[in-house]
Amino acid sequence: MKYFKPQFAIALLLMFFIAGFSYAQTKNVQERYSKVKIYAVNSADFNRISNAGLNFDGGIHKPGLYFETWLSESEIKMLNNSGVPYSIEIYDWMEYYNSIPQMSPAQIQEALRKSQQDYDITHSIYGTMGGHLKWAEAIGKIDTLAIEYPTLVSAKWSIGNSYESRPMWTVRITKNPSAPTGRPEIWLNGVTHAREPLGMSNVLYFVYWLVENYNIDPIATYILNNREILDTFY
Repeated sequence: MKYFKPQFAIALLLMFFIAGFSYAQTKNVQERYSKVKIYAVNSADFNRISNAGLNFDGGIHKPGLYFETWLSESEIKMLNNSGVPYSIEIYDWMEYYNSIPQMSPAQIQEALRKSQQDYDITHSIYGTMGGHLKWAEAIGKIDTLAIEYPTLVSAKWSIGNSYESRPMWTVRITKNPSAPTGRPEIWLNGVTHAREPLGMSNVLYFVYWLVENYNIDPIATYILNNREILDTFY
């Protein structure tokens, strides 16, 4: 009867470990995203793209000329299989993102000074994603609002889960916000799409203007005394 030598068994286990680790690393590597201009000029072109398994969730459409969007490597393979012509406008999203000039701390402070001077808003809407807030940072902002302005901003609650199973956090912004008041409601929605950070920034900026100017600005005061604003982030 033959036996494995200990050295051989160890070497074999090491090979399996390295192979498994390499596979896991490859599997977890994020795909490269590229900005693609697709020369789809009619419905037949879009049908060919759809039949190749590629469906768009957003982009810039110039009817009769092109459709421009960001696609992953696997999505570009589908596009290539469709036979519809295209060109790569920006090869690597991360390289492009890292090359974009960002505001310096001094520039941010100057912008905040101008915000206070021109609009009476002292809070910052700046975050760590190219100046925009990441999702967790935005949720932190509404938590802080509820602590700073408990008579105007409720604690957050979830109205359900998003498609990607994140809670859809909502706060009520009005005078005495702890329970519905029966006042007319206005629903503001932020971060519906990951590629639309400006919408979320605008919503937060408006909320900061309301709470900071309550009992100072007549319009902000009227809104919070007579309306309920439901603000949702997901």
